[in-house]
Amino acid sequence: MKRLGYILAFITALTLSFNQASAQKGISTPNLNSAGSTMFCNVFIPNAFTPNGDNINDLFEVKHGENCQVLEFNMKIFDRWGRLIYETNSMEKGTAWDGTADGKEVLQGVYMWAAYAKVKTLQGSQEIEEFKNQGTVVVIR
Repeated sequence: MKRLGYILAFITALTLSFNQASAQKGISTPNLNSAGSTMFCNVFIPNAFTPNGDNINDLFEVKHGENCQVLEFNMKIFDRWGRLIYETNSMEKGTAWDGTADGKEVLQGVYMWAAYAKVKTLQGSQEIEEFKNQGTVVVIR
């Protein structure tokens, strides 16, 4: 049970629009993008996952809110030496990172990611927004 508490302490969500309050509640609310305009599409990126085969948080999965349509997406994951170990162009199920590189499990630790998304909000002005962001994800084994 102590381990579960440790894992839950690390698992929070970020949004590419930098609105952590709405991301933690898991709802899509108006946010300001880097240009300062209002947008309605949240993209959720976890900061930790546990690829240990227990079917709980086994994948590093990027999700988006119901109020947006993803037009383009790219995410790259790098090890601590800057070597590209994973890349995807989709947020669809089955494209999430499973914590492996070159067919082998990666070591527990911190990995860097860089993401690009072009999304269309389905509410309000239905504007197309572009986001570039980077961060880290902790692999917990």
